[in-house]
Amino acid sequence: MPKRVILMVALTLVFIFSSVSAHLVAAQVPSFSPRVLAWNPNTAEFAFYGENGAFALVTTAASPRALAVPCLRFGDNLIYHLGADASAPQTVVNLITGAVVPLGDNHGAACTVNGFIQVSPFGGWLGVLRLNADALKLPFTVGRLDILNPVDGSNQHSTTDVTAYKLYNDGALMLQFFANSDGDANAADLRWWDGASERLIEQDIRPLENCVFTSGRVVRAGDGVFTLFGEKCEGKGTSWRLMRSAFTGGNSTNIAQGKAGGAYFPTVATSDIFVLPGESALLLVVPNGLNLEIADLVRVNLSDGVVTTAATFVVTDRHPVQPRRFLFSPDGKTLAFITRTGSGAETLYTLRLDGAAEPAKIVGGNRSDRINGVAWSGDGSRIYYATTGDSNSISYLDLASGQRRLLVRGVFQGFAVSADGTLIVTAKENKIDNKDIRSNLILVNVAEQRETVLVEGQKEGLALLPFAVAR
Repeated sequence: MPKRVILMVALTLVFIFSSVSAHLVAAQVPSFSPRVLAWNPNTAEFAFYGENGAFALVTTAASPRALAVPCLRFGDNLIYHLGADASAPQTVVNLITGAVVPLGDNHGAACTVNGFIQVSPFGGWLGVLRLNADALKLPFTVGRLDILNPVDGSNQHSTTDVTAYKLYNDGALMLQFFANSDGDANAADLRWWDGASERLIEQDIRPLENCVFTSGRVVRAGDGVFTLFGEKCEGKGTSWRLMRSAFTGGNSTNIAQGKAGGAYFPTVATSDIFVLPGESALLLVVPNGLNLEIADLVRVNLSDGVVTTAATFVVTDRHPVQPRRFLFSPDGKTLAFITRTGSGAETLYTLRLDGAAEPAKIVGGNRSDRINGVAWSGDGSRIYYATTGDSNSISYLDLASGQRRLLVRGVFQGFAVSADGTLIVTAKENKIDNKDIRSNLILVNVAEQRETVLVEGQKEGLALLPFAVAR
C-alpha cells in the first residue's frame, strides 16, 4: 500500500493596527518529488500530491465551498487565496520546502485581477493592494497598498487610497483616487516611494469636463510616468486617456485618448498598461463592450502619440474564478492571448511585442472551440495550451522551430506547467460505463507523453483544482 504522509502547517496571523506582521512558518520539506499543489473541494484540503499516493497537507479550509484561487507565481513560490470571497487569508507557499508566509486577509479580487498583487523584478519587494469587503460595490476601486518583504512578510511601507501601482527594484509608483461628496472619483495624485520615503509626482489631477475617474493604471518608461485613466462622462459614455508626467515631478500632458467600447468594471482587467520592449511604445488594454472581460489592445507610440489597434475581442482576467489567459512570456517580448467572438468561439494567438508583426494564430477559431488553459515554459521557448471543441487535448508549440505536438487527449479542467516545462498537472474527465463521469487529477510527463493518476475522482465528486507543479 502506498504510504500517506500528512504534513500539517500552522498559519499565524498577527494584526497590529494597520500593518500585518506575518512570520515565516518553518515546515518539513515534502518527502516526494515531483509535487503537485492542488485544492480538493470534496475534502476542503489544500495539499501537495505526488506519485504513489504521496500527500502533504498545507491547510484545511472552513468549508469545501471556499473560494480557492492561485494569485501569482514568482520563482519557487506561489501566492493563493483560500476562504470567503470578500475577505480571506492570502498566503505565500514555497513549492520546494512547503514553508508558508501569511499575508493577511484580503478580497479575492485582489488575487484574480492582474496588477493588484505584484513582485518587483528582482524579487526584493512584494506588493499587496488590500481591498475592503465592499470594494466591488463602489464606482471605483481603491485600497491600502502594503509593500512587504517576501521572505518573512514583514511590512516595509503602506499607502492608502491607492487604485493602481507598479513595483520596481528601486521603489513603487502609485496612483491614488479621491472621492467627492457624491462618492465619485474626481481627483488623483501620483506618488513615488523610493524605499525610504514618498514624494509627489503630480497632485490634484482632474478628469475631463463633466467626467469622473472610474479606473487607472500607471507605469514608468525612461524619464516619464504614464498614467492610463478610464473616465465616465455625462452624455458621452466612457473614454480612455493617456497622460505623461515627468518622473522628477509635474509637467503633465495628455498624449493620446480615445472612446472606450464599454464601461469599466472593478472585477475585470479591461484597463491596463504595459511598456513594450525598447520603451518606445505602450500597450493599452481598453474595454471592448462585447461583454465584461473582453477588451481591445491599443498600441501608442511615445514619440508622436500615434494610436494603432493591435488586437480586438481579447479575453482578460475576470473575478472570481477563471484561469489566466492573458500571459506575457518570461522575457516580456511575446504576449499570448485569447480572442472570443459573439458566438463564443475562442482562438489562441501570440503577438511579438518588439516589432510590427501581426498576431499569429496558434489554435481555435471554430464555433465550439474553447481554450481552457495557457502556460509558458520558464524559458519562454514553448507555449502550452488545453483545448476543447475541434480537438480535446493538451498540446504545445515550440516558438523557435514552429513545431506543434499533441501530448494527451481528453477533456481537462485546470492547468499548470512546471517551470522547466517538463511536467503538466490537470484534472481529466474519466468516463465509467459512459454514465459516471469522474475527474482524475493527473500528472503528464511531457517528454514521455505519459499520464500518471495522482488522485482518482470520486463518484459525483468535484474535480481537484491544480495550482502548481514542481520537482
